[in-house]
Amino acid sequence: MKQYKVLLVDDEKLQLETLRDYIDWEEMNLQVIGTCKNGREALKNTLELRPDIVLTDVKMPIMDGLEFARQLKSYNTKTKVVFLSGYDEFRFVKSALNTDASGYLLKPIDVDELKDVVSKLIIKIEEEKVTSDSITAFEEQYLKNLMFEQDTLIIK
Repeated sequence: MKQYKVLLVDDEKLQLETLRDYIDWEEMNLQVIGTCKNGREALKNTLELRPDIVLTDVKMPIMDGLEFARQLKSYNTKTKVVFLSGYDEFRFVKSALNTDASGYLLKPIDVDELKDVVSKLIIKIEEEKVTSDSITAFEEQYLKNLMFEQDTLIIK
């Protein structure tokens, strides 16, 4: 089974280390490929490392998680973004939804809730891959058919 890549983003060093070191990522079929302390760093690393999932804090200095997600969206990546926040305020949730968030978890993180979100995201990632592969196969077949028809017309 394919292992999925996750990038962790939080400006609080202790929170970041706890996320990285005390959650059994292997059990969820995930590999932590990096950590970042703000959205600007996360954007750079996401574009370079291409994680499947980014878990990001909402409120951070330099670039917050919401701005990170908005900018990431403009690059058309398939990366799924899950927001982490100590704030149970509707305006944060609403802003997260406007960036096509794949999840919103309150701190402190409930590991069972995290596992549930991740398992749903992995299913979604797999479904999108199947769809993408099907479209690619269809396009290739369509081009072959066009080329064959063109060759047939030229021969006649």
